[in-house]
Amino acid sequence: MPKKHGPGFADPELKQRAAEGRARYWEKYYAAKAAGKPLKKQTRKEKGIDRRRRNREERRKIAALLPKKPARAKTIPSPIKKILSSPHMDILDKVPTEKEENAAEKFLQQINNDPEELSRVLAALQEGEEQIERKEYGRIVFLNDYIQSHQIEFFRPYSYQQATMEAFREGFLIVINPVSNKVGKSYTGAALVHSWAKGYEPWNPVPDTFKGAVRIGDKFFMPSSLGIKPPVDIIITGEDWEEHAGKVLVPILKRFAVGANNSKDGEWETSKNNVGIETDWKHKPTGSTFALRTYRQDKDLFESFKATAWWADEPPPKPIWVGMSRGLFMTGGRVFMSMTPLKEAWIFDELILAQRADVKVIANISLWDAPHLYDNDMNVLMKAGLTDEQAKSILVVQKQEARQTKNLPETEKLIKDWVGNKTVTFVNEFGQEFIQDALVYVLQKLQIHRFIKELEDDSERIPRVFGEPKHLMGRCWKHFVLDVHRVKDFSVPTDWPVDVQIDFHPNENIAISFRAVDPWGRNFIVDEVWDHLRNSEIVDNIVRRWKRESWRLEEWIEIDALAKGDSSYAKNRFGQSEDSFDEIQRLLKKYKLKLRSGSKAEKNYIAKVDEWMTHEPPLFFVQAHCTETIKQIERWVYEDNGKPSDGGHFPECIGRFSQTGLKYHDLEEDKGDQYQELIARLDAPLSVPME
Repeated sequence: MPKKHGPGFADPELKQRAAEGRARYWEKYYAAKAAGKPLKKQTRKEKGIDRRRRNREERRKIAALLPKKPARAKTIPSPIKKILSSPHMDILDKVPTEKEENAAEKFLQQINNDPEELSRVLAALQEGEEQIERKEYGRIVFLNDYIQSHQIEFFRPYSYQQATMEAFREGFLIVINPVSNKVGKSYTGAALVHSWAKGYEPWNPVPDTFKGAVRIGDKFFMPSSLGIKPPVDIIITGEDWEEHAGKVLVPILKRFAVGANNSKDGEWETSKNNVGIETDWKHKPTGSTFALRTYRQDKDLFESFKATAWWADEPPPKPIWVGMSRGLFMTGGRVFMSMTPLKEAWIFDELILAQRADVKVIANISLWDAPHLYDNDMNVLMKAGLTDEQAKSILVVQKQEARQTKNLPETEKLIKDWVGNKTVTFVNEFGQEFIQDALVYVLQKLQIHRFIKELEDDSERIPRVFGEPKHLMGRCWKHFVLDVHRVKDFSVPTDWPVDVQIDFHPNENIAISFRAVDPWGRNFIVDEVWDHLRNSEIVDNIVRRWKRESWRLEEWIEIDALAKGDSSYAKNRFGQSEDSFDEIQRLLKKYKLKLRSGSKAEKNYIAKVDEWMTHEPPLFFVQAHCTETIKQIERWVYEDNGKPSDGGHFPECIGRFSQTGLKYHDLEEDKGDQYQELIARLDAPLSVPME
């Protein structure tokens, strides 16, 4: 058998190549010697590198002579783009099977039958964008299958969804999402409970040095926001079996479950109730459980539950909350409440406005804050020929108009003016191409627009579109935002002027509000009194706070006009003839303070305070300990007759503050008579006689 290598081999082609190689070597040798730089002998590694380089050059020359095959390539499909930043890229190394290759061929045929998709592929080829050759489509098919069965690994939380998870990590026991429809609140809940059951967040890889990282195979993930290692028992509640649990909760739980339930490869074992709903779930790897229940079941059933966590999708009735909380908080459990705030007003009063230290509220999420809705509508408008700025302007107008009506006439007029008589070409799901009037196309495809227009009950527009409680529609100060206008408690600097408003009602609690103004014109509600008080106690509360805090108290104190001439109240004062206004005025004079009636111009002061709230930066703030003030601001609404409701005692005080014209001025300017009066008032005795 002839040798294939070494001296004397018989293959003429190999012999010729060897001779050429020797010739090249001696050529380089003599050239280097002539240059005075003797050529070093090549190592075996260097020879291999040189040989592979020559082979590549030869293959390129041969390929250039062969006829080119038609390109069969496509840009990376959008689902696959999620993979590129995923920790699960190792599945790309899987060799596609024959079945996968056949599926890839079918996939390519579908693309070629879709004119819109094909044009995009050809454009991508011409522009030299990133491509996947035909041989890679088997892997793409595999990846698509993997994504469908492991969707939780590719969950990418929006900012407000991430804020929910961070709130649990920060130690809050109750996190509430009072948000609008269609923004992904149920997706948030499903992702949360699945991560709690697993003990880690499958979509959130971390370095192996991360403290508490959970190791799965050779990867590390963020520990679950629950803060409790599995197994854990989780209660999931909805409004009813057929519509809510059966059509919303169970499908979304299945979507984030790995593998099919009760299958060999699936992670979950489930059992159904007599309605056919999968109510009891068990996670095979960890032993964690889900128990689905509805608010229509017997309330006593919720008394016996002992669970680690509770996901309440839509607001629970008060009796169910009371029963669940007994068993839940004994174990240090957590509650996530995802809800459209249409009912159960007790949640707003007792959890959201109660300023509880264990409650975190992720609110003010409207339809326009959901990226999937906003981006879709932007793309639709721009496809109709609008610029980026025009599309954004339309959505801004739409959001403003949606607060007033569901008909949106100004928005539609603006769309009509800018779209004009254009047409749009689109391809339906069957690959058929159509040409349609651009205005009709836009009004059909704008998701936010159609959602608002198709609301049956206009009274549900604000909670469903803006996520604001239904019972607080028509708020007088709708721009008051807790996260913006509520500030931490602080001591008022002694040079800031402070004034006082009293909202007087003979048979109700008395509201006393204290406002300070800083050098930049910002107004701070720095203290409050909310109690049944005698006239002498009103004065006592004002003076004690003034002296204790060393405030720069203004001379004039204002009170509600009801304090004047309250004859029915005066008759019960053991024969005293003076009304409350005169009595309080007399007591204040001992401290060189004066009393006058405050403004009743509601329209003026409501508008003025609203200007403070919407100013950039804001000019109105409330210290966190003034909880009654915050509660009343949130609940102060217009009634059917167009007038503000009667419960706005502190809001009326704030409104009258806006009419006094109090501004900061330097104490150096007051060194005359006013300065001396201020010193005299501070030196006055503290006690107030109780009459």
